[in-house]
Amino acid sequence: MSKRNLSSPPSSPLARAAALCVCLALAACGTDTSKTAGSRAALGAVKSVTGLFAGGGGKAPAKAGPDLADLATRALAATPGPVMLGVVEKYEATLVIAPNASNGDYVTWKTPDLRTFSFKQGVLTSTRGFGDDLMSSQADDAIAMITQRRTGSATRTWYFLSGVGNTTALKMNCSYATGDPVHLKIGAIDARTTPVVETCQRGGVKVQNLYWVDRAGNVVKSRQWISGAMGYFVTQMLRQ
Repeated sequence: MSKRNLSSPPSSPLARAAALCVCLALAACGTDTSKTAGSRAALGAVKSVTGLFAGGGGKAPAKAGPDLADLATRALAATPGPVMLGVVEKYEATLVIAPNASNGDYVTWKTPDLRTFSFKQGVLTSTRGFGDDLMSSQADDAIAMITQRRTGSATRTWYFLSGVGNTTALKMNCSYATGDPVHLKIGAIDARTTPVVETCQRGGVKVQNLYWVDRAGNVVKSRQWISGAMGYFVTQMLRQ
């Protein structure tokens, strides 16, 4: 599959930051300082995200990319305020993105070419500009489980557009498990986090999202499902 160009010419601080975008995985995003037994199921799920989260126990990517610490430093210098690294796995392109708008607990982050990702308390709730977008979500119970780093279960609903323009809903039952603490240090982030594994299923559809949540309930790093066609979006905060 050909890789899709998600960046644009560097004409603004955010665009200049986006010019740093490279085809790499988010390896070495943190250092795992805990090796205790903990929740084996959760830890196994975290370790399964190979090539994306070496700090969470994953393996290093087969193809080495530029030094992530250097990329983070340059992105922070080019982009004032909050900044995030993001990877749409389908396109294998690393994006430097910044918030564009907020409405209560919802924050929308925009790429230089006007694609957007909206989050509620760090949990992805919608996207725009990709063609197979997540239109909206009902996820308050799930968000509470994630940000409070709790174990248990909840339901959440994803809304998509069908081929004829109608909205279709996918409601799934989700379970939550936590792993051993992970220390993440990159850019302006220096936080002790708890990995939260969200596993959702309905019929033949199964989704597994991962969140690294700090003591204040902030999602510092994540891997979250967008849609069946788009796959997963990986995030790493550089400055909150």
